[in-house]
Amino acid sequence: MQTYLVHTRQPIRLLRELGLRQWAGLHVLMGGILLSVLMHPLSYLLLAFEAANGRLFDEPGGHLQHWLWWVAVFNLGAGYASAMIVAVLAAVRRGRSDLAPYVLLMPVYWLLISFAGYRALIQLARAPHLWEKTQHGAVLRRR
Repeated sequence: MQTYLVHTRQPIRLLRELGLRQWAGLHVLMGGILLSVLMHPLSYLLLAFEAANGRLFDEPGGHLQHWLWWVAVFNLGAGYASAMIVAVLAAVRRGRSDLAPYVLLMPVYWLLISFAGYRALIQLARAPHLWEKTQHGAVLRRR
C-alpha cells in the first residue's frame, strides 16, 4: 500500500515517465491486487448474508442481474480453480506432490492475506510512517 501510494503521489508525472500503457498496467496490477485483497472477505460476508436470508440460490430478478450473477459465479469459480490448479502443478513439477492436498486450504490462506491487508490499511491510517521489519539473524545473535 505504501509503495502504491508513493508511486502514485504525482500521477501526471508518473504518466509522463511511464507512458499510458505502463501507467495503466501499474494501476491495474498494484491497485487490483490491493482491491482484491480488501474485497475478498466482503464476498464471503455477502454470501453468508444471502444464505442467512434464504436468497443464496434464488434466481436474480432481471436479465442484467441474471447475467451479472452468472459472471460473478464464473469469476469466483474460475479464480479459485485456476489458482489451485497452478499450485498443484507447481508442487507436482517440483517433486512435492505430497503438498497438493493442501491446495484446498487456499481460501483460508487468502482470507489471512485479507486480514493482513486490513491490518496494513489501519496501520497506514494510524501510523503512516511505521514500518514493521522482520529481524534477520536474531537467532544467531542470541547464541
